[in-house]
Amino acid sequence: MLTLTRGQDDDPVALAVQAAVGQVGGYSGEDLVPQLRLYEDLGFDSVMIMELKNRLEERLTGIGQLTVQDLLPRLSSVGDLVSFLCEQGAAVPGHAVSGHEERTA
Repeated sequence: MLTLTRGQDDDPVALAVQAAVGQVGGYSGEDLVPQLRLYEDLGFDSVMIMELKNRLEERLTGIGQLTVQDLLPRLSSVGDLVSFLCEQGAAVPGHAVSGHEERTA
């Protein structure tokens, strides 16, 4: 049986991703940690990935319309997905920008 432990409490983007992953996968979003792998640990399949994409677009601003092709290379883990979305400029409406480092050109 998979045991989950608490994840990133202070990052609104991470919390939004955890909630979306939990909602699609049937897990408590607050218990999902960055190291959990979407396919191997959480049992995600292609239909669940499509639903996750839709939920992320509903919850986050600054990411535009994501394609599954955009997401696939960054779905190795919950944390990798959070990092990718932050790199894309994701934000949660009503919250300050995520605490992730910003890239400069």
